[in-house]
Amino acid sequence: MLLNRRSDKDQRSSDDRRKDSADDLDSEQRLESDPRRTTERRVLRYAVLFKTGVPIPDLEAWLNANCEGDCSMVLEDMDTDLTSKTLRIMFETEEDRERFKASADSLHR
Repeated sequence: MLLNRRSDKDQRSSDDRRKDSADDLDSEQRLESDPRRTTERRVLRYAVLFKTGVPIPDLEAWLNANCEGDCSMVLEDMDTDLTSKTLRIMFETEEDRERFKASADSLHR
């Protein structure tokens, strides 16, 4: 049998300390995740699905050379023979998306 040597008063003060430290942690996490505190937050709202056999590094090089805003790629699907993949390519600006769409035919393999 284990004995608790603290009195009820000591036990409550210990619980209060835990609660206070948890509240402090929650408020710090809220400050870090508060979008109003972020100085720069770019949104990639323009996207295309692009099925291709082009290697991803080649597409990244094209995007880096031709896009003025931020962009990102996510692998959506891969053919079973691994020769073709479907990518979701997201752009910060509509102009970058339209530039990509206009050049997409030249990027296919």
